[in-house]
Amino acid sequence: MTTTVSEYILARLKSLGVDHVFGIPGDFILPFFRSLENSDVEHVDSWDASEAFTLMSETLRNH
Repeated sequence: MTTTVSEYILARLKSLGVDHVFGIPGDFILPFFRSLENSDVEHVDSWDASEAFTLMSETLRNH
């Protein structure tokens, strides 16, 4: 079985202690989001980059 780039990135992020990723799904990143569904990393959806930054900041404050 081969590993996709998306799977490798998600495994590497998890090995570095990343539990959440923040972002906006779009056409060009959909393969990454498909891999994300099958990983232990949780996706936090947002409307735009500003909201993603705010959500990330709040998550970091609470950890």
